[in-house]
Amino acid sequence: MKKRGFTLVELLGVFSLTAIILLVAVPTVTSMLKKAKHDQYDSFKQDIFLATEAYIGVNHADFYELKNQGGKAYINLGDLLASDFLSSTIVDPNTGKKLSQEANYTIIVTTNSKKTYDYELIETTVYHPYEVGDIITYDPGDGVVREWIVMESSGTNLETVKIILNENIGSDVAWCVSGTSNTCSADGVLAAMSLATSKWIYVDSANLKLATSSDLVALGCSTSTNTCTTSSYPWIYSTSYWTSTAGTVSTTAIRVGSNGYFGENSVSNLYGIRPVIILTKYK
Repeated sequence: MKKRGFTLVELLGVFSLTAIILLVAVPTVTSMLKKAKHDQYDSFKQDIFLATEAYIGVNHADFYELKNQGGKAYINLGDLLASDFLSSTIVDPNTGKKLSQEANYTIIVTTNSKKTYDYELIETTVYHPYEVGDIITYDPGDGVVREWIVMESSGTNLETVKIILNENIGSDVAWCVSGTSNTCSADGVLAAMSLATSKWIYVDSANLKLATSSDLVALGCSTSTNTCTTSSYPWIYSTSYWTSTAGTVSTTAIRVGSNGYFGENSVSNLYGIRPVIILTKYK
């Protein structure tokens, strides 16, 4: 008996049916695979965010920028791994490799209106630096959240930030109390600052300073014209205060005036105290 083969019409019907099945099945399978990968990445992020929350909880005194609504902090994934808040056995779904301290991720933490934190994970090789003029709200340990301004920042994964209070503290004082020579090393203003900041328990005394003349020149103040109005940062001269720098004349020291003056005045004159703090993030 002669076997009958498929006709062209039948073959075309099979091909058409197969094509229809593929058109239905392939997008479904692709969607399922994408969803699985998305779920895997969400789980990966959740692990990181939980570790970040624990890290902030233990190191809360360092995260002064998160005190108020809208405050932001930037945390490197490497910091979580180095501090054992995150396991190095976790696999990055994007690379299929276990995490390392060189992983190119930064977590952005933002304080929301409920005073809890929102988290965002970004891929980056650059740690977010503070910029001169950035405002930081920080409680130095006496229970008072004050406004500070970044004067200088340096570093990448480990960042040192020099911040200046956006107001004077205490009463106006003389630069010297032990005489009229600037060899007194600012004993008057330093003693008054020590007293006014005695409850700042989060600040090491070695990191509590006065601005120097060099600090202010770096920010645009001019010694040749005795003014800070040449600076792009008017907050420098929003108050009148002493620096820690002695003048060229033996009875003078350098101070800043709220009118923009920047120059020498008698060490016996009375001017304000505007503390500078040096903070190191992620110790």
